[in-house]
Amino acid sequence: MNQKLSLSFNAILALLVAILFYFQFKKVDNITAAKHSLSNDTSINRGADALQGKIAFINSDTLFKKYKFAIQLEADLQAKGSQMQNDLEGRGRALEAEYKNLQEKVAVMTADEARNAEERIMKKKQSIMLDEEKLTNQLATFNQNVNRQLADTIASFLKEYNATRNYDFILNYTSAAPLLLFKNEDYNVTNDVIEQLNQRWDARK
Repeated sequence: MNQKLSLSFNAILALLVAILFYFQFKKVDNITAAKHSLSNDTSINRGADALQGKIAFINSDTLFKKYKFAIQLEADLQAKGSQMQNDLEGRGRALEAEYKNLQEKVAVMTADEARNAEERIMKKKQSIMLDEEKLTNQLATFNQNVNRQLADTIASFLKEYNATRNYDFILNYTSAAPLLLFKNEDYNVTNDVIEQLNQRWDARK
């Protein structure tokens, strides 16, 4: 479950990172062109260098393992999934027992009784299958809401977090989609972000 949750959320972050990288590299290309054409103007070159931006990154694999809110959401998702699964399995076992009972009694039943009993079992089976599809959709919707809630919480926090740090980009790193081919750990703010997120989570309890 935790892998599904993180993969789903990371897919959103990975898309954002890809867009950020596009504009970042586009910006660097423009800066390089400006340096060639204005190589004698050192003040312009210094300004171009500054435009490359101040960058930090977050390891979301670590974030999901240690952020208490993410852990709680994962527990909620697992509990809901387990409840749905147990309900369906219980109904399936009950239907299987009813079918076995029918097989034992079919020899002494009339044709109409056997046909009616079989139709009743088939309707129950179809009902279980429909409910399984319904519950699967409900779980998927719940998962989406969990991911959205988590993403909104982190995005809102990062705006406040960056107010005093002035990063131009805070990128996402995950082993599931390693778009950062090289990362300098000096720019890793994961532990600081987790610590402050958990402090907020504890304060709300």
